Amino acid sequence: MIASVTAVLSRFKTEWATQLQPEAIIGACEEAGYTSWSDRVLTTVTTIQLFLLQILHGNTACTHLPHLSKKEKGSNP
Repeated sequence: MIASVTAVLSRFKTEWATQLQPEAIIGACEEAGYTSWSDRVLTTVTTIQLFLLQILHGNTACTHLPHLSKKEKGSNP
């Protein structure tokens, strides 16, 4: 059981963007009543994706997220 959880977590860490599709995140936000979208550099989808990526990597520093997401600072994943 532990080996399979570790394998799933490892796979999710490398495929996080494909597992967290924008449509699913937007749908969950709308379901929760969050429908007010602002025009920002970091969109709601990007913020949630990066937050979950941060958690998956042991609450790593925010400055480490561009490296983990393979994106340049200021761009959306």
